[in-house]
Amino acid sequence: MIGLSTDFFFIAYNLTMFILLIYIDIVMSKSMSKAKCIIRHFLRGIVLLVLSMFLLNLFLTYRLEQYLKKELALRVSVSTAGFYSLSF
Repeated sequence: MIGLSTDFFFIAYNLTMFILLIYIDIVMSKSMSKAKCIIRHFLRGIVLLVLSMFLLNLFLTYRLEQYLKKELALRVSVSTAGFYSLSF
């Protein structure tokens, strides 16, 4: 299961990204030039890409951890002929 420190990091990361997006909106007003508009969309794309990669990493890490727990319990049980039975 994902620990408390990972949950805290996830919340802090999302809050940072939200503040960054608000800052970009405040700095670049509605009367911006075409170059600033392109930069703004590029930065939003980068932020969304980083956020999606982070979420994918969390999801895959969780799945791998669950799989390894099940595999460890199975292999310990098989190697000890059922003497030990792990549960998580």
